[in-house]
Amino acid sequence: MEVTSELFPSVEGLTPTEARAMNLPYIFRFAISNSRHEFVHTVVVLVNAINNSISFIQVRPINVEPILEEVVPASRFSIEAIPMVKVLGEGIDCSICLSGFEISEEAKEMPCKHHFHSICIDKWLGINGSCPIYRYKMPVDEQCEKKDEESGGDEG
Repeated sequence: MEVTSELFPSVEGLTPTEARAMNLPYIFRFAISNSRHEFVHTVVVLVNAINNSISFIQVRPINVEPILEEVVPASRFSIEAIPMVKVLGEGIDCSICLSGFEISEEAKEMPCKHHFHSICIDKWLGINGSCPIYRYKMPVDEQCEKKDEESGGDEG
């Protein structure tokens, strides 16, 4: 089977862990679209990159379609509007790539006050429009268009 670049976002410049995190929603969608049988997916494979282990867990099948229908990317405008801030304390990590920030390093600060590397959160929000920790939902294109229409009407 051949996978085209249209199915998955670019993972150029990302670590293997970041690439897996970015592509997981696409993998779920692909699995669902190719199998409509109720009891096909009964084993979950967990890969732990820290200790190089693989675990297999047998689970009851669930319907993930409603979950995936709720996964909407954030609007480009809302992603670009996330402010960059300097990290002032120690022990702050990007929860997407799990790398720590250096003091005075710049990070994007979500409205919920979580901090991420710009490349990490921009790619994440381009797939899933909410904070990976708190699930704070960013505006999607429809919401931004409504705000633009409302502000345009008030000025004129």
